[in-house]
Amino acid sequence: MGVVLCLKIGKVLEVLYGMNISHAMASRLTEIAAEEIQKWKERRSENRYPVIFVDGTYFPMKRGTVSKEAIYVILGIRESVRLYKIA
Repeated sequence: MGVVLCLKIGKVLEVLYGMNISHAMASRLTEIAAEEIQKWKERRSENRYPVIFVDGTYFPMKRGTVSKEAIYVILGIRESVRLYKIA
């Protein structure tokens, strides 16, 4: 991962959570996130989800000031009756 990206991630964590992390930890977190995003992009997507659940909750986010922001979860049930995380 690029040094600039890792430094930005470290700064974001510091601003949001008051955490100071090492460059190595920022690099590892960036790597893990990139791997998970790539897996999600490459997943086989069903064309049909007969049932979809959408839910969300608000979390306080610190960005200069504290405000609540929504985090959403979307789950779909395939025709094979298996629960699948969509987003």
